[in-house]
Amino acid sequence: MGPPKQQQQHAQPAKKQKLSVEYPAPAVASLFTAAAGLATQPSPGAMHGCRVAAADLPRAAAERGGFASVFASGPGVFLHSVLLPSPPAPCVGREGLMMPALTPAPPAARLRLPRHAGEVQAVALRALRAGGGGGEGGAGGGEGDDVTGLVLATADAYGIGTLARVALGPGDWEAQAEEEQREGDAEAAAAAAVAAVVESTERIEPEDPLREGGWAGAAFSHARPSLLAVARGCARDLTLYDGARRLRTMRAATQPYALAFLPAGAHSGGGDALALAEGNAVSVWDVRAGERGGCVQRLLVAPTGSPLYALAWSGAQGGLLGAAGSERAVQLIDPRRWRCLDKWAGATRQAIHHLSFLTAAPEYACASGLDSEVVCGCWVAPPPPVAVKPYTVAPGEAEEAGAAAGRAGAEDGDGGDGGGGGGAFSYRGDSRWLGVAKAAGTDVLAGFSASGRVTYARITAGVAVQPAGGSGRNSAGPA
Repeated sequence: MGPPKQQQQHAQPAKKQKLSVEYPAPAVASLFTAAAGLATQPSPGAMHGCRVAAADLPRAAAERGGFASVFASGPGVFLHSVLLPSPPAPCVGREGLMMPALTPAPPAARLRLPRHAGEVQAVALRALRAGGGGGEGGAGGGEGDDVTGLVLATADAYGIGTLARVALGPGDWEAQAEEEQREGDAEAAAAAAVAAVVESTERIEPEDPLREGGWAGAAFSHARPSLLAVARGCARDLTLYDGARRLRTMRAATQPYALAFLPAGAHSGGGDALALAEGNAVSVWDVRAGERGGCVQRLLVAPTGSPLYALAWSGAQGGLLGAAGSERAVQLIDPRRWRCLDKWAGATRQAIHHLSFLTAAPEYACASGLDSEVVCGCWVAPPPPVAVKPYTVAPGEAEEAGAAAGRAGAEDGDGGDGGGGGGAFSYRGDSRWLGVAKAAGTDVLAGFSASGRVTYARITAGVAVQPAGGSGRNSAGPA
């Protein structure tokens, strides 16, 4: 049996559907930022890179208001955690703009990993659970099992990295409780949520590490917890590892910018598959195939000259792949029929570099880019264009602004489909994001900014929002 045949298609318009389903609009329950405690300013990294990963915490720490993330700066990797029994709500400024509250927190702890040769470009996390499994309910451990540790993968500018097993223990909770009782000081309430101990490390290395340095990305498989993929931009390749053992290397047609594993059986070919953003196209690779014929599908998603910088998986409508980039639009791809199902145009003011979908409300996407803003909106009924300021209106003016945006869309010949009710929220950090990521098991966002601060946002379900008309403002693919 020969290798799977590669297919290349152009995005085809999808028919608009009348929707009567109500989608619960999420809200920000807590939003705060804390200094990472680095001795120097963070290294710049690749423009579209993501050097932060939000961590799932043990149940005891999460219930007490714990937040944690792993981020990279230069050749170092750090764990930042904070325990806040009463995490602060967002600060609302002019026009209803949300800003994170500045909160004292312990400095980030540098993990004892082998020193990287270059700047670390990517970090990936997989949770270890008490039942023996890993990841999101992996084999041997279900979602109900408590988190006991993390598997951390890193990749530097040359694709060389470390695979580490990190045990998570309780932080300084007892000292925090004693301090609260003795002083009653609000600043004393900030303590480390977890204590991390690196138990073991293994080196991962591509076939030809002596290539030009640049962007690199890493991702764990949903179906096989031990399967790891590392992509390199300048080398234009994709390397698969089983643990630290290199399996194979596959060559991309153009420079890759992002990668994401698909759940088992999510695409038409079945089996394990990985999506790769190559320029303005998304390619799907069968990880079981060798170097020849590994690419089984390629779909042109964005116009020529508009590269895609972010890929993410959404659990909506049986599972969809989201892609976003310099076009400032979020494309939703059906991997079973391999077509663009929907499009949220004009989602952000700048090119989108980071994309994630909420677990509790998979119809909502969180996007961020070259600036300091994080935007959340419903791609089924997207909000009006950014020029209408849909994310910065005061709470009492939201209904009036939505109606005005719908009228503006109708005047532009758009018919106002999905013009109102789709926007959820947005907030801004203090400087450009070096990475924004969502925890695998919870709707907690962690962002690492160029100022050296870490921002956390806990998102909860809110009121139901019903689409006004069609399935979205732009249901077709690029012209």
